[in-house]
Amino acid sequence: MRTVRGFAVCLVAAVLAVGFLGVALAADAARVAPVLDRILAKKELVVGTAADMPPLNMTLKDGKIVGMEVDIATLMADSIGAKLTVKPMRFNDLLPALEAGQIDLILSGMTMTPLRNTQVAFVGPYFGSGKSVLVKQENMASLQSTVMMNDPDVTVAALKGSTSQTFVERVAPKAKLVPTDDYDQAIAMVLDGKVRAMVADFPICNVSAIGIKTKGWPR
Repeated sequence: MRTVRGFAVCLVAAVLAVGFLGVALAADAARVAPVLDRILAKKELVVGTAADMPPLNMTLKDGKIVGMEVDIATLMADSIGAKLTVKPMRFNDLLPALEAGQIDLILSGMTMTPLRNTQVAFVGPYFGSGKSVLVKQENMASLQSTVMMNDPDVTVAALKGSTSQTFVERVAPKAKLVPTDDYDQAIAMVLDGKVRAMVADFPICNVSAIGIKTKGWPR
């Protein structure tokens, strides 16, 4: 197991863009009605989540998926007398799964954006967050602004298909972007020095920094 001793990872709270998270549903009324009918007929609500975005959603050592969004999903299922089934999958696979009818809705730290609203409809918002940067303490001085990030010598990790990836592409187009399948991969790259930083929503960076300092990460 990788040791975190001496790494002293620190959080740079660069709230540079604010996004609001919502519940993603089918895009139009013609598609929503059959989905609702399906949920009520089966008495089962199938929710897609990445299950690795603490404190919104996360997987415990025993495999149980917990978090604020799981609590929201539980309340939704209980309110219509349906069984809750949580399906973990890669963040980038969530929208295709919703469009294919493999899940009924998405609760996974997904920001409401105009582009996504052309594919699905959002209910919400239920949470607001800014973008932050997770770096080693030794690299803090070199990443005090997006101007400093916008450099060909700076390599940045961001979750594939996320607004964090879009954020890096827009504000730091010269930086070397490394899209990752999940946050564990991105955090490992920061710790191993393979990237200078990870860009993510503030709660993700904050919980990750706390976990590293308390040796709660790597999991």
